[in-house]
Order: sequence, then structure tokens, then C-alpha cells
Amino acid sequence: MNEKPKIGVSACLLGQPFRHNGDPAEDQFLTNTLSKYVDWVSVCPEVEAGLGTPREPMELIGTPLNPTIISKQTRTNHTKTLKTYTDEKLNSRELESLSGYVFKTKSITCGINHIPITQENGSIESIGMGVFSRAFKSKYPLIPVTDERDLHNRALRLHFFEQVFCYYRWKKLMHSRVTKGSIVGFHTRHKYLLMAYSPKHYQSLGQLVAKSQDYDATALAYEYGEELMAAVREKPTPRKHANVLYHMVGHLTECLEKDERTDLHDIITQFHRGAIPLQEPIQRIRHYARTFHVDYLCTQAYLNPYPDALMK
Repeated sequence: MNEKPKIGVSACLLGQPFRHNGDPAEDQFLTNTLSKYVDWVSVCPEVEAGLGTPREPMELIGTPLNPTIISKQTRTNHTKTLKTYTDEKLNSRELESLSGYVFKTKSITCGINHIPITQENGSIESIGMGVFSRAFKSKYPLIPVTDERDLHNRALRLHFFEQVFCYYRWKKLMHSRVTKGSIVGFHTRHKYLLMAYSPKHYQSLGQLVAKSQDYDATALAYEYGEELMAAVREKPTPRKHANVLYHMVGHLTECLEKDERTDLHDIITQFHRGAIPLQEPIQRIRHYARTFHVDYLCTQAYLNPYPDALMK
């Protein structure tokens, strides 16, 4: 495994002149900030399929699940070319190694939301996905995906990072010598992260781990991974976060003075009310955990979900 997660990305977002008209589409958050913490795997289905740049813009016609891909001016049908490329690309080892994917917004090959599709009656509805991105999600349902528009929404960006690094840690587990003990250790380290996202999934994962004697270790790890990613796809809420933070404070009770405990509870209350960001109580709890060597907290993925610089 790489020391950093590998993330697939539409090549134009890294500054490659691959849009249909050759115009730049570089996203500087990706190239200047995120590049320090991930390894990119750059992909452009249209260029790699041989359509070149510049090229005619294309449109999708027909049904969302099986559209025809037609160039707008000459009405050339590129469906077979792009589907053949997609089938070959999706079976490549470089895509199997990914822990996430950032797609290009509005692209008829790579868009993930509201892509226009011309219906048989001539009406246009924004109900589709790009032909490559749809196939990617079908082939790799556990890999987190987003687009550059959602990355500029802070809440959606942090949720994506949480999923990417969680999936990356699970893949590292799968690439190690998987044992039932290592799965139990993984579950223990992710207790509070799972509670923050989905207490229901945390309970079901706990029940799965408790029945580990009924499973082969590798089979158990795969089933655990599916449930894990279902959990972190859920949306966390301030209430669930506050509940987790109060649970973590319980591990510090004997270490802190009364005024320190009161101050910490006040910080969590302020977060719950929306007055301060989640990062503030997390950093305070992490500081106390390290100061007093509370190892159980120090190893929790919840306190160290991804590099701090990405929280901004």
C-alpha cells in the first residue's frame, strides 16, 4: 500500500487541456492543497478513448441507464468507442488501487449528478450520470466519489475525506496479514467514528465481530468493509457528534481538574449549538489524551480521521 491514498481524478481538474474545447479547468484546491496528502490517478475517458482535443461537444440520448453518446454537430455516434474504453479501463489495476474519485461536474462521461439526457420525445431532463462515472460506481460501489463542485462545500468535502481515509485504512488492513484479531483491533479504533456516523451500523458491526469464530478472517474483513462504508456514507449530525464527544470525555474524567472538565463540557455544548466548529472540541480532547497518555483515545480514528490541514 502507498503511504498516501490514491484518488482518481478527471484529468482536466489537474490542469490538463482535455476539455472538448481545450480550455483549462484546473481546480487549485486539488492541485495546491489536496495534492500534498494524496496520490492522483489522472483519467480522461474521451481523450484516452482516442477522441482527441479539441473535439465536438457530445450529448446523451435515450435512457439514463443505457444512453447513446452523440456528437452535437456531425451526429457521430461514439457509444461503442467510449463503452469499449470504459470496460477496459475499469478492469485496470490502477483503478482497483483507488480509495476515492473526484469527477468533473457536468461532464457527459464523468459527471455524477444531474447530467442532461435527451428523451425520445425530444425533451431534456437532468436525470443522468456520466457513462464512465456510472460504470465506475457500479464496478466499485465501496469507493467514495465526489465532484469538484461538492468539494467546495465544506461539509461535503469533510464527509468525502472521512470516507476516503476510512476506506484507505480498511484497504491497508486487507493488504496486511488479515486475522480476526486485526479486525477486532480495527473495529476498536473506529468505535467513535462509527458512532458519530451511524450508531445502528456500529452495533451491527460489533455483532459481526463478536461472531468472528463463524467466519474465515478474509471473508469477515470483506463483509466488515461493506458495512463500514455503508456506515460512513450516512450523514453525521451535531447531536451524534456531541454524544461521541461526551463519551470520550468520560475517559478523561480522572485526569482533569473540575474546572477543566467544566470547560470541556462548555466547548462541546457550544459546538452542539453551532457556535464553534467540531475541530475545536476534537483538538481539546486530543490534547488531553496525549498529555495524560490515554492510549485508548489516542488511537481512535475519530480524533485523527485525516490530516489536520484538510479540516480547514
